[in-house]
Amino acid sequence: MSVAAGKASERDLLLSQVHRGDLHIVDRGVPSLTFFWRLADLGVFFVARLSRSWDPLVIKESVLSPGDRQYGIVSDVVALVGQGTRAFTLRVVTFQDTTGRTYRFATNLFTLSSTEIADLYRERWRIEILFRFVNSSSERVSPCATAGRATLGCSLSSWQQCSS
Repeated sequence: MSVAAGKASERDLLLSQVHRGDLHIVDRGVPSLTFFWRLADLGVFFVARLSRSWDPLVIKESVLSPGDRQYGIVSDVVALVGQGTRAFTLRVVTFQDTTGRTYRFATNLFTLSSTEIADLYRERWRIEILFRFVNSSSERVSPCATAGRATLGCSLSSWQQCSS
């Protein structure tokens, strides 16, 4: 886990620490097309929660199993994003939790199941809850944030080794 001062860019922090084969899981405030393109170009895997304004062009829709639907998966599609030489495909998994709240995740992980993608983000959210506690206690936990609120960047290094 890396922590940056509140004014630092989570995108820049993450991009400065990536290694080929890493897996980065980020919240909806971080992603942009350029960000996705740079990560993919570096050979880095990612799962990112998408904001509601994202409207990618769907080029293939996966058939969901009854188990996927029971888990809360609403859709699993391949989408084309970007234009020209910077156009590339992403997978977009839509998940609805038990309260009816819908989440969309963009990823370049095409070998994992849609439920595994949702689970990866759920685990990231557990870290976020812990980090919110640390953030709210930042005056007592001075090494984490001395210049206001801090930004969380979390990654799982050597994803390819872990997933083998």
